[in-house]
Amino acid sequence: LARQSAALAADLAASGDLTLVLDDLLKRRQAQALRQNRVYGWTVLRQGNWSRLLRWLCQHPANGGTILAVACSKLAGHRGPVD
Repeated sequence: LARQSAALAADLAASGDLTLVLDDLLKRRQAQALRQNRVYGWTVLRQGNWSRLLRWLCQHPANGGTILAVACSKLAGHRGPVD
């Protein structure tokens, strides 16, 4: 969803059809999709479900850095949502 939102925004911008409201909506949609992806990765790691974690890590190159950043944040004592 995050990549689709970015691609749609780029297409609309290229055609001149991207309004400020639509741009804001697509950016919020992209941010929410990325947040849900981080939550999923962290949840699977905490559960120790290694096969699902491996599949998730292989789905997109950025997932490795994402889970590392979340783990470092949690190890530093940050609680709450995975933002």
